[in-house]
Amino acid sequence: VHTPPGYELIEDLSDEFDGNSLDENKWTTQNLGWRGRQPGLFDPSNVVVNNGTLQLWAHAAHRNDSWPPGYDNYTTAAIHSVATVRQGFFEIRWRSGSSGISSSWWFHGNSGGTWTEIDVFETTGVDNLPEKETAGAFPSHVHVFALPGINTSDLPAKCGCQLHSHQSKPCSSAAYFNLPTGHTFTTAFHTASLNWTDSGVVISLDGKVVNTIPSHCLPQEIGMDFDRETMPGWMALPPPDTLPDHPFEVDYVRSYKRV
Repeated sequence: VHTPPGYELIEDLSDEFDGNSLDENKWTTQNLGWRGRQPGLFDPSNVVVNNGTLQLWAHAAHRNDSWPPGYDNYTTAAIHSVATVRQGFFEIRWRSGSSGISSSWWFHGNSGGTWTEIDVFETTGVDNLPEKETAGAFPSHVHVFALPGINTSDLPAKCGCQLHSHQSKPCSSAAYFNLPTGHTFTTAFHTASLNWTDSGVVISLDGKVVNTIPSHCLPQEIGMDFDRETMPGWMALPPPDTLPDHPFEVDYVRSYKRV
């Protein structure tokens, strides 16, 4: 593992996924703060470490009495880091899942008064045309849900972001990149990196800067997430009988802090 000059490895947020099970000292599938984006329910059994990769699967399943209302037909997968971090350089090598269920790398934290999120990417395996997500899209976002002592209506002026419809939170900033027509993130592995500094986030794909989001409103330490979600209205919901698809695979994640 090559450490960039001026940085040192953050062991608790780095993983080569070389074993046969998830390292529970670094990652959790429990107490994530939510059960998944409806209708897909997070299921820890869909998280697998095998053949040198983290694999996040999606399956068809009918709800039972243990499922909360609103969930049906799909189980998905998520892990969240035990450690938290503020700023640094982070890199993964991954291949996205092959269906319309998302494959995402992101960071988030909600301490009550402060609630922020960085979405490095949220990808899909199939086009959802004409106006929604495509399989070659590489969108990145910064979301600010709450800051201490700041009214929601004042977040755009403070953070340079935009509130959602009806002036509701989160206050979001975005940047977008697209692969050439006909290319997707499902057929080959790619590398993605996040460089998070005081001025915001810079995101690279296969060594090339593609998305830059200025932000001065990321004051807290937050945890790292890998997950798959059903996203009706944005990404195409696959027919349940077409699942499981090819999983979202992560070959490694390497995290560094300045020294």
